[in-house]
Amino acid sequence: MAQHPARLRITEPEDVFLALTSYPPGDGASEAQLTEFREAIARAFEEGKGVLEVAKEAGLFLSRKTD
Repeated sequence: MAQHPARLRITEPEDVFLALTSYPPGDGASEAQLTEFREAIARAFEEGKGVLEVAKEAGLFLSRKTD
C-alpha cells in the first residue's frame, strides 16, 4: 500500500454546502436543516478566517495474481 497525504484549502463556503448536500443525508435535509447547515459552515469559515483546511488521504493497493 502507498499512502499519499494531502490537504484541501477551501475558500468558498458554497462549495462545501453543495458538496455535502449532493449525497445522503444532506440531499434529503429539510429547509430548516439546510439553513442550520449553512450557518454551521459560515461559523467554520469565520473560525478559519475565510479558509477551511481539510486533511485528505488517498491510498492505492496493488495486487498481482499468481498461478
